[in-house]
Amino acid sequence: MPMKRSRVDTEEELTLSVAIKQQQQKQSTEDQARVQKIAKESNPPKLGHFLDNCHYCKKHMPVGVEVYMYRDFCGFCSIGCREIQMSLDKLAKKQAKLAQKQSASISDKVDQ
Repeated sequence: MPMKRSRVDTEEELTLSVAIKQQQQKQSTEDQARVQKIAKESNPPKLGHFLDNCHYCKKHMPVGVEVYMYRDFCGFCSIGCREIQMSLDKLAKKQAKLAQKQSASISDKVDQ
């Protein structure tokens, strides 16, 4: 019956594999440090003018703070501002439907 061979045959190969792993870890750490340094030095990209100010209260929103989105390009500084805008939009939609119904009923009366 053949004997099983171990993955690392000699102490020298074991030492070499440990050295390679340590070198890879050191390189990875250096790469991460380099990326962090570049990220700190560079300015973050400007995503769009719609994120500069709150859509409802027009308050300036600095880069890096949470932005609450609604619809396509409406950024809000808080959940409260977003909720108010959503309520205003619902009210405007209801009023538009009501006005449309009223104009339809007036045109029906005129036709008679």
